[in-house]
Amino acid sequence: MNNRQRELLALRYLSALEHGALDVLADILEQAETDAALETMIREIHAEDRLPVFVARPSAHAHPAASKNGTHHYQQEKTMTVSVLTQKRSMALPWTLVATVGVVILGLLALIVGGGSDPGPAATSALVFQATSTPVPANDPGAVTPPPVGEAVEKSTLTLPVETEQVNLVVDGWVGSIQIEASADAADAITIDVIKHAWNHDEEQAASLFAALDVSAVREGDDYRVKVKADETALLVGNHACLNIDWTDLPPMPQILPMVPAPDENPLAVPDNPAERETPSTEPIEGDDEPPMPSEPLLVLPDGVVLPDLSVLENLPTDLLHNVTVGCGGASVDLLITVPETVNVEVTSQVGEVQLVGVTAPDDISLKTELGAISVENVTAHGALTAETKLGDVSLLNTTVGADLNLDIEAGQLTLNTVTTTGPITLDLEAGSVKGNHLSGGSLQLEVEMGEVVLDDVKNSSGITVDVELGSITFDGLIAGTGAYEFKTAAGAINVTAQAGSAFSFEASAEVGNVTVDLAGVEPRIERDIISVSASGTYNPANAEAAALTLSTDAGEISLHD
Repeated sequence: MNNRQRELLALRYLSALEHGALDVLADILEQAETDAALETMIREIHAEDRLPVFVARPSAHAHPAASKNGTHHYQQEKTMTVSVLTQKRSMALPWTLVATVGVVILGLLALIVGGGSDPGPAATSALVFQATSTPVPANDPGAVTPPPVGEAVEKSTLTLPVETEQVNLVVDGWVGSIQIEASADAADAITIDVIKHAWNHDEEQAASLFAALDVSAVREGDDYRVKVKADETALLVGNHACLNIDWTDLPPMPQILPMVPAPDENPLAVPDNPAERETPSTEPIEGDDEPPMPSEPLLVLPDGVVLPDLSVLENLPTDLLHNVTVGCGGASVDLLITVPETVNVEVTSQVGEVQLVGVTAPDDISLKTELGAISVENVTAHGALTAETKLGDVSLLNTTVGADLNLDIEAGQLTLNTVTTTGPITLDLEAGSVKGNHLSGGSLQLEVEMGEVVLDDVKNSSGITVDVELGSITFDGLIAGTGAYEFKTAAGAINVTAQAGSAFSFEASAEVGNVTVDLAGVEPRIERDIISVSASGTYNPANAEAAALTLSTDAGEISLHD
């Protein structure tokens, strides 16, 4: 296991802490028992003077752009001091992990706040400051007013004249939405409406964040390139505020987030008393260029993150009460690009939704985002179409693909509605669901680790393969031709409806479960064991071309009917 894989596991561990996913926590802890470097990362997450990470729960007043009169409620019955720390690029792993979580959440908040803005034709900018007050408990004599909020928003328009017969639009986004729409009025030029948005509790930090953003548009041969540039160093400094928390002489902090119950002999068990917790090791981790920095009493809170309700501590002595001011910031760049009706498209982005509407591509279309949804509507690609996201839904509506349709989703829902392809449709989905309606063309190959698959009115004559690890399969379509149709799940039910005109031989087996066949004119051959059932036969044998249908489940019911 390399360090990149360990960082991903640590991120999953943080997410599981927030969601209370005990099975995920237990699995990662088990891996850490045999991996010293991963164990060190886990220990750093539970460091002596570190609070658990509280995941953002956006509210109406969580973002300065959401409400000009919003009030932030931060109450903490512990003695705390607040300071903004400058974070270097060579930060230790805990800062990297928390900063990554912060950037992801900031991106989502930026989409919520900035996605619906109406860009204007001229560039305008404004830095707006607003002071808010923090309510304090009645028995707290010291009232603290947080610094003013700085916000900068700029709307501008860039234009790229179309000077070539073939147009290849290449967009390199960052954090923010990317919407591409075709228009008959855009035959002579590509128009890019840009909304740059930056905010921070501090005026200078807000200005620094805003200055770190830049959008360029240039033509290189047939390629028309739109690129969002961001100074990562400035963004790291401006995006985060840190809390130094002094636990000296204070009673143990109650657990706010669920932890994995561990036996006493587990070396990763977290002591209830902070004083008994071990200081994380600062020894170099094999494969790292430099040893990790010692653990700091650091908690990074991205914009929109609020401290949880700590009313359980309301009985602490009054002299321990203190108000907490949390400063946070963020930045985003939203793009609305109007293009000619005929254009090839390539989009890559880190965080944000990608939308493509009304385009006809002479060749290929490629849409990729690390975190965000992908939407394709009324689009024709004479070449291949690729859509990839690690976390987000993908939808295709009224789409025609002249070659391969490649879909890769780690977690999300796939929706296909009226999609025609010449080449195969290939999907790799780790967790989510698949809903397909009115599909036709080449072969259909779906691999789903966990989730439900529902396919309705499907006519993919080259064959269909649906392989699900955990989840049910429902299919209604034409089963004909010389292709192979295979529906398989390790745990789940399979329900197949053969449309009129279907012709096939079939084999259906359930290791644990039952098989029901209700096809007109078919008397299936049934074989039963103690707990397993299988059935086979032929449907509509008069048809010269009969497909081969295979249904199998390790645990579940199978129903085959017309």
